[in-house]
Amino acid sequence: RHGPRGNFPGKKMEGKSKALECKTGYRTHNCGELRLGDVGKEVTICGWVQKSRDKRGMAFVDIRDRYGITQCVFANPLDGTGSIEDVEKKKRYEIAQKLGREFVV
Repeated sequence: RHGPRGNFPGKKMEGKSKALECKTGYRTHNCGELRLGDVGKEVTICGWVQKSRDKRGMAFVDIRDRYGITQCVFANPLDGTGSIEDVEKKKRYEIAQKLGREFVV
């Protein structure tokens, strides 16, 4: 097998876009199709952690799949009001801090 679904690299897929090929019941997008216009939207992606960094209250996690890499940013609500939203953000930030290279997410 060569490439996705037995296609040879560079071979045009008959009537199918590569972006449509990766849709599953879990993810809404692949890492290669997200753009600046998608910032702020709620999306679900799957992949492996390429790189993870923690920089003073911000955790950056690069997630890759076979289609590309997407950087996710998790902010720690330092001056949080204790609202449910702040508690959820803090949980996500703490989880992102613990992610290591090649973790599957």
